[in-house]
Amino acid sequence: MERTSATERSTDHSGNGTSSARPRVVVLGAGFAGIEATQCLDGAPVEVMLVDRNNYHKFQPLLYQIATAGLTSGNVTMPIRDLLRGQDNAQFRRANIVDIDPDAQRIHAEDGASMVYDVLLFAPGAVTNYMDIEGVRQYAFPMKDIPDALNLRNHILERFEEADCNPDLQTSCALDTVIVGGGPTGVETAAMLTELFQETMCRDFAWADPDTAQVHLLDRGDALMRGYSPSLREYARQSLEQRGVNVQLNTSVTAVTETGVETNDGFIKAGTTVWAAGVRAHPLAETLAEAVGVTPGPAGRLPVTRALHVSDHPSIFAVGDVAAARTADGDLYPQLAPVAIQQGRHAARQVRHQLNEEPLQPFEYNDLGKMATLGRNAGIAELAGGIKLKGVLAWLLWAAVHVAKLPGLRNRLIAFMNWFYNYLTYDRKARMIVDTIPLNREAHPSIRRHYRRLEVLDDEGVSREFAKADAQL
Repeated sequence: MERTSATERSTDHSGNGTSSARPRVVVLGAGFAGIEATQCLDGAPVEVMLVDRNNYHKFQPLLYQIATAGLTSGNVTMPIRDLLRGQDNAQFRRANIVDIDPDAQRIHAEDGASMVYDVLLFAPGAVTNYMDIEGVRQYAFPMKDIPDALNLRNHILERFEEADCNPDLQTSCALDTVIVGGGPTGVETAAMLTELFQETMCRDFAWADPDTAQVHLLDRGDALMRGYSPSLREYARQSLEQRGVNVQLNTSVTAVTETGVETNDGFIKAGTTVWAAGVRAHPLAETLAEAVGVTPGPAGRLPVTRALHVSDHPSIFAVGDVAAARTADGDLYPQLAPVAIQQGRHAARQVRHQLNEEPLQPFEYNDLGKMATLGRNAGIAELAGGIKLKGVLAWLLWAAVHVAKLPGLRNRLIAFMNWFYNYLTYDRKARMIVDTIPLNREAHPSIRRHYRRLEVLDDEGVSREFAKADAQL
């Protein structure tokens, strides 16, 4: 790293307020990988700049808890500046990065500002993969960010409020939900939605019964929860079906409409469609791939070496969901939070190796296992050493691990108390309809009708207003 430091080379107006000659490490993305990398550089002889378009870190595995009224957004988020408090060599910059210039070692923000770097830790994460299926962007609800979860909760609750005023909606499938994707997000959302409908909404509305709102879970494969052992996958299916979820396997979605989804097995009427069918790398990965002259990998992920840096660019590391990192056998690492955390930690160590002019080390993932909840008293877990758990024990283990991993002691205590209260009372208190600004400007007016903060008069005005609001996020 024998170069003039980024701080000395910088002629921008980023307002960093530093004059240190130490190398600057820019960490792009405040997800699991970015936060872990930043904190692991604490005490290193570098200046760290963490950049994200949001000023908070979210615990993404529990977003569906917001959508199903189990937790509030404040329970699964933490201000980034709180996480960096006490780390003297780290700062945070809220910015929406739109371009990267590897030759100038500079990143460019949407507002025109730019920042230079000596090392770039590239960790912007993943976005929803809509798979170019007709109507998905317009009518389906994704589940990748806090506004997504709030939008879905608003929509579900408003459907019940509308049905309370219009009895025809109570028997027209308008309250039914189709969830596309049988992975962890889809399975856990289906389980929690079923509990919300059967245990809470039936008490809120006298006309509702456990069969009033149906949940359909679709997957194009022949089993749910791919990646788990066959016995646990079968247990997951049986558990959901016993709770009232209509599981449909070998079912491909060909189109999504305002009134339901079209599949290879016919049309399913529903007032809500949740899209949990997969993710792809953040679009910046393709931008960076083009800039460094490499071809993006599967789902747009950025190819990296075993040491997690971009080939021929040792100053650029890619980690987390955006990286097409591979095992020694050539298999892609899964896009999971534990993988992102370990990759962020490894990349930080490689920066220290570079500072000390030591050789870089290959990344090896230590798989401690995976787990998922299937609703009250039911879960599956597959741990290191081939240990398989299901039922109450797996559910308790899942709850303990997720409470322990939440950012901040306050969040852990509140989440624990909320879940304990919900368990005792079969009630969910986070049933608030709140005004939000949608991230998806392509959403159909029927999907975004409840965003009352946007005062519009016609379709053209809606488009302009939503585009403006989207750019401000």
